[in-house]
Amino acid sequence: MKNSKNYLYSIIVTGLLITLVSCSSSGQSTSTAGNAVAHAVDSSNWKFTATDAIPQYGGGGSRRLDANQDVKYSNNKLVVYLPYFGRDYTGASAYANKGPLDFTSNDVTIKKQKSTKGRWLITIIPNDNREVQSMNFTIYPNGNTNLAVTMTNRSGISYSGTVEPIK
Repeated sequence: MKNSKNYLYSIIVTGLLITLVSCSSSGQSTSTAGNAVAHAVDSSNWKFTATDAIPQYGGGGSRRLDANQDVKYSNNKLVVYLPYFGRDYTGASAYANKGPLDFTSNDVTIKKQKSTKGRWLITIIPNDNREVQSMNFTIYPNGNTNLAVTMTNRSGISYSGTVEPIK
């Protein structure tokens, strides 16, 4: 039990460090980036590009990702193409041709909430995907973003990256 608490603590600390480093190294002006991000999120036309994955099972800490690992949300359509590192509790989907976070959903429930400091909290539930329970985005005004994915039959996973408008 003590090891699992230490592991969970290390995951949280790693995620916070990644967020702090990415927030401090952003090259864009906060107001310019913030306006573009706020407009993209408000108009539901944005793209999240993941730069790091933080599995919640199996150790190893944060993993740096290649380009083109993203989530696009536009016109109530969710297109997810993210790698998955974690544990499958059923084993039934182990031989599928693609990962559990490689899907398109046209039936989503979305809840958006904007804080007084300009941060967006977005929860997306893909109703036509039984593998993903929810995708929780925390989007900061400068575009830096954290994503936590809760799965049905797999261990959860988190990502850090950036959000930008879809062009």
